Amino acid sequence: MKNKYTFLLEILIGASIILFINFMFFNNNIGFEGVSPNPYWIIVIFIAVRYGSFPGLAAGILCSLALLGSIGYDLFQFLEPGKKFEFSIIPYKQVQLSVLFILIGFLVGEERSRVNRLFSAGKEKYNDLRGQLSDLAMEHSALKSVNAELESRVLGQTETVNTVYEIARDLTSTKLDYLYPAVVGIVEKFIHPEKCSFYVWEDKEYILKGQKGWGDDIGDRKVLRIDSDILRKALNEKKTVTVSDVFKSKGLRWKAETDPVMAAPIFVGGEKETATGLILVDEIAFTKLNPNSVRFLSIIADWVSKSLDNALASTTIRRKDVYDEDLKVFNYNYALRRLNEEFLNVKLTGNLSSFILVKLQDFDKIQDDKKKDIFRSVGSILNNTLRGGDTVAKHMKDDTFISILPGSDTGGAKIAADRIQSQIDKLDIKPFGDERKLKVDLSIRLLDPKYASETEILSAD
Repeated sequence: MKNKYTFLLEILIGASIILFINFMFFNNNIGFEGVSPNPYWIIVIFIAVRYGSFPGLAAGILCSLALLGSIGYDLFQFLEPGKKFEFSIIPYKQVQLSVLFILIGFLVGEERSRVNRLFSAGKEKYNDLRGQLSDLAMEHSALKSVNAELESRVLGQTETVNTVYEIARDLTSTKLDYLYPAVVGIVEKFIHPEKCSFYVWEDKEYILKGQKGWGDDIGDRKVLRIDSDILRKALNEKKTVTVSDVFKSKGLRWKAETDPVMAAPIFVGGEKETATGLILVDEIAFTKLNPNSVRFLSIIADWVSKSLDNALASTTIRRKDVYDEDLKVFNYNYALRRLNEEFLNVKLTGNLSSFILVKLQDFDKIQDDKKKDIFRSVGSILNNTLRGGDTVAKHMKDDTFISILPGSDTGGAKIAADRIQSQIDKLDIKPFGDERKLKVDLSIRLLDPKYASETEILSAD
């Protein structure tokens, strides 16, 4: 890096060399009068071009002093004694030249300074652009990472939606004897454990209701003892817990010989104190114990909870002949009775209730052999989407459901309708023999006491 005052040293050295050459080799022409260009121009132009306006001005002044000094020395040296100095002997051309040194040195140097300023501005702009490009490159890299993550999540969400649809389809039965084996079958289908179990709370104990991979010998596994940290953690936290969660918790232990690898509690009908059931993954390959398995087990537990709630309720009411076992929904007579109960309750208490009419579009165009399966699938979606206390029933029209929502005003019914629409839109149901998907019309009705009866509300347009 150049020193701030290096140019002064270069001027002095250059001027000294020129003076030395002048007095040693050209002493008959001090100041190089008549020589064009004058050697001092080399110093002035070089310094001005190299360093800028102030060094150029300094070079012009010092070279002028060197030129005038050498000429003055020469004049006084040969002046005769006693003779007065006459201004006529002064070489005015050399004086003019010295003035030009100063002027040209400054002007050329100023041009160099201007170029330097432009260069500095350009360099600063270049550095800014380079920084911006670097930021854009980093942003591009980050966006690529985000895009890859989003693609992964979209794939995961698609997989989850398909999984939910298959689980809903497999858990359509409201008979407990069919539902219990189906639970472990679904766990085996989606999580692929080597061993799994399903327990239900009966008579203040968790009783084994289904198992896979254990063979026919139940042994002492008929009743589940809550004596392991992983089971206590799952029941206390009311969520799916894995062996990894136990290892991360201080003071908890996991016994490989007896403890399950994953445990998912099931709560039914708003019950939060005691789990109605427990799904256990007792053994699973290490490579299959991953976030997807945990997510799927949580989904399965959630849908088993809803299906078990429906099954337990259906067990009670099935004797009253109000349930369409074939379509897995309540019949129209029961829907009218429930609407009447809710309408009377609205009149007595003022607590609003509502219902939703779910009509399948173009139902008459659906292939005949698919109508029952489609109706059963939509009924299952409604049962699993709505609350445990809501009622899903068949309308007297073949293409319509009635979903009764006790305690819900039109705002609550709108939320339920949006959930229903979302779930049906996500499922790729194509019942028409082509690429058209199943669509539904949702009509929200408020059980308004200004009407004479619930049937008037039901039949109103």
